[in-house]
Amino acid sequence: MQLDLQLLNMIKGFCIGLCSSAPIGPIAVYVIQQSLSKVGATVGTLVTNPVTIFFIYPAQTWFVNRLLFNGSLSFDRLMQVEWTWEAVRRLGAEAMASFFLGGFLLAIVLTPPTYFIVKRVVTTYRRTREQKRHGTAR
Repeated sequence: MQLDLQLLNMIKGFCIGLCSSAPIGPIAVYVIQQSLSKVGATVGTLVTNPVTIFFIYPAQTWFVNRLLFNGSLSFDRLMQVEWTWEAVRRLGAEAMASFFLGGFLLAIVLTPPTYFIVKRVVTTYRRTREQKRHGTAR
């Protein structure tokens, strides 16, 4: 099955938006989003936004800290962090490494399923819209 370029760009944009918690830098995210679907990236970004980062950032940092550094940071302590660069820096190099690697891990884990979910949603929507337009909707 051949995928049209517009759909592919929308899916890529959504994945980039969803995984924007991966600390690759706002400029890199902006550049990537400009070459992909702005709508997809914007909708994906709604998942990792200023409201959800207060759970996502501590969770990704805690998880990687447990994997690599034997859990020296407690989840309760991470939930109390303000999540500014200054606050994360004060936690130390181990916390910074856990934060960055956690963002990359989150992006790697969420991108493949997100791709297929968005592809299905968009193709179903387009099919339904075409059926309604031609009067063949069920």
